[in-house]
Amino acid sequence: MTGRTRGPVRLGTITPTHAEGLHRVEADVDGTSVWFESRDAVVHAAPEALASTFLIPALHQNRALESVTPLDAEWRSHVDQLLPILRRWWRYAPRRPLAPAAGAADSHPSTNGHTAGSALFFSGGVDSFYSLLCVHAQPDRLVLVHGFDVPLNDDARIAVVDGALRAVATARELTPVLVRTNLREHPLLRAIPWERSHGGALAGVGHLLGVSELLISSSIVRGRAKPWGSHWEIDHLHSSRRTRIRQVGSELRRSEKVAHIANDPLVHRFLRVCWENRSAGANCSVCEKCVITRLALFECGALDGCRTLAGSATLVRDLRALPRISHNLNALTRLSASARLAPEVAREAQALLRRSRHALSWPVVARRAALRTLAGWTGRRRT
Repeated sequence: MTGRTRGPVRLGTITPTHAEGLHRVEADVDGTSVWFESRDAVVHAAPEALASTFLIPALHQNRALESVTPLDAEWRSHVDQLLPILRRWWRYAPRRPLAPAAGAADSHPSTNGHTAGSALFFSGGVDSFYSLLCVHAQPDRLVLVHGFDVPLNDDARIAVVDGALRAVATARELTPVLVRTNLREHPLLRAIPWERSHGGALAGVGHLLGVSELLISSSIVRGRAKPWGSHWEIDHLHSSRRTRIRQVGSELRRSEKVAHIANDPLVHRFLRVCWENRSAGANCSVCEKCVITRLALFECGALDGCRTLAGSATLVRDLRALPRISHNLNALTRLSASARLAPEVAREAQALLRRSRHALSWPVVARRAALRTLAGWTGRRRT
């Protein structure tokens, strides 16, 4: 985070266009063009979309937002609640967004031009499948964003993921919506970890789609205080009068959700958990997240039914191949102690847990930090 105070991040006027079935909005943000487009749904010129998206990236630069367009009063009141949380989490200075006063046309809620109903972000992962299959508040449409997890230039991967989105939506009698955006190429988004900024970006897409309710699948279990961009404590604070943002599924950890969805045929056909993009398919099957998901499915007796992940025959080998894990220790701790694991799988899971705990122990972490400092000092001396 930059300590020096700079001028505000200016959110320009959003320009909507519609040509040959493509709905698009574009705006200048801090001197760089940002666009969103879709052939499946209208995208609206909602200023709260840019404000939600760029609030945390601006604070990360120790800057305020300045919108040339009035911002919804309810959205602004939520931001007043959000800023102290962000200060507690990441020590961001609580800079309130700047915007012109609302005129008469902006003083009352309106759904003119907006779409009734609800939408659920759907990546095809454990969290979004759990929200779709097990949460009572069902959406009208499933939304996928090309340009978030899947880069804009990865046509092969997005074809697979979009195909899965449409197949699942058809099976559940819902409307699939693919949105494309260059957002992650913006300098402000490239300067901040996606783990901090992605929740506001998801909320921003919901405002652009103009739905009455946007459902975001939880990735942090309720009660856990870990700072995260999409979190049960803050997601709803991106809401406006027109679009309510609601997180769902925070009652369970991800590894616990697997048991609830493990035997669903749609999960077997389309589950996608890999974010490292090592292969052209849905999953690489060998990264940390893939292997822990395979272990959870194995515990449920459902791994060999899942078509998008390698089966049980290579699970021991792939557990052994991981030097350590860093993001799924709680899940591995629970799973490695399960009586439902085969003995050889349990042994490798427990060995991986020991390696991971050792790698994260204070002496090892301190030694790595000292070696990095020494390498940096040596490098400076050489130059």
